[in-house]
Amino acid sequence: MTDALVACLHALLHTLPHGAVALVAMEKRINFCLASLTACAPAVEHFAQGLEAAGLEWRRVPPSSFAQGFVGYERVKELELWRVTAALGEDGAGIDAVGCRESEYCVECEG
Repeated sequence: MTDALVACLHALLHTLPHGAVALVAMEKRINFCLASLTACAPAVEHFAQGLEAAGLEWRRVPPSSFAQGFVGYERVKELELWRVTAALGEDGAGIDAVGCRESEYCVECEG
């Protein structure tokens, strides 16, 4: 399912006009990893790796920078909002060139 979402984002962002942005909201599911004996979110890591492999750039955006639009849903600390764009090439223009109104809060995956 994650790979299909990445493929869909890739197709859309490379078809739409320059500067198109996809906003993806997800609740991070945290698991206990026996190999490292730590809490981790392997699905989120897989999604980030898939975006990078597909030539897409992304930044996390704090959900607090957007008004809540759903009634009956309470935001949880695991909620993440990702801003995804197509990598724009060798001229150095990428996700920052498109402009994020909360760019000082956007961070890349901390792995």
